[in-house]
Amino acid sequence: MPTVFFDYDGTLHDTIRVYAPAFRTGYAQLVEQGLAQPREFTDEWIAGWLGWTVADMWHAFMPELTEEQWRPISRLIGKEMFRLIDEGHAGFYDGIEEALDRLKAGGYQLVLLSNSQHAYCNRHREVFGLDRWFCDYVIAGDYPGMEKWEYFQKALPGFDGPYAVVGDRFHDIDAAVRAGVPSIGCGYGCARPGELDQASVVVESPRQIPDAVKRLIG
Repeated sequence: MPTVFFDYDGTLHDTIRVYAPAFRTGYAQLVEQGLAQPREFTDEWIAGWLGWTVADMWHAFMPELTEEQWRPISRLIGKEMFRLIDEGHAGFYDGIEEALDRLKAGGYQLVLLSNSQHAYCNRHREVFGLDRWFCDYVIAGDYPGMEKWEYFQKALPGFDGPYAVVGDRFHDIDAAVRAGVPSIGCGYGCARPGELDQASVVVESPRQIPDAVKRLIG
């Protein structure tokens, strides 16, 4: 059975709805603690961090902070995101459920491939009923210290081919390229210019994903 690996944030989940306000809350706490200067952030700028592991994001964003300083802020951001999710502010991109339904009905095995931790993944499995579509979850929380391309290659032999990867960031496309797997870049997500250049095909709407998968792996 062909296997399609889906990134989550920025590919299925319109994450900026909850991540942007949570990020601003966390940054305000840094300012209050005297660890950062007041700044204004656009949603587009904040979205640039989606898809990164927590540690990589902080090392790139504020390398001057120690883990003891950024770790509590990261937990605060996560807690705020959970609150917003529970209040009903989170959601999929329009057309995602239809695309997943079509792929599942078409005989494809769907697997989530995400740089998320267990608590985040499990909350979304519960809130959005992800088990309706996904038979397995390959997440960073199970592979501490590994980049997405590394744990993707480690997990890949456990699934039937042929394979395809669907994602919106360079982490996803790079993982596919390194594994020799075709990829679908999601132009509607959070990619910055050039991030999807190596994708096998780029779609501009979730509804285009099933046909793109069929063209790539049958």
